[in-house]
Amino acid sequence: MPENLLKNNNNLEIFYVWENKIKILPENIFESMTKLKKLYLDQNEIQELPPKIFCNLKNLEVLGLSR
Repeated sequence: MPENLLKNNNNLEIFYVWENKIKILPENIFESMTKLKKLYLDQNEIQELPPKIFCNLKNLEVLGLSR
């Protein structure tokens, strides 16, 4: 995913990206998504996540990472 793809989506509360063959996520991909409550990354090809990828997601209640 390009780093700036989600840059102007700061009001987004739910984000579904199931089954998109995502392999790599940049560390700052969710940086501006401070209102995000639910993030579904299930059924992708993610092997490793950057250590601070979710640090700005203070409102995150649900995180889906199942394979």
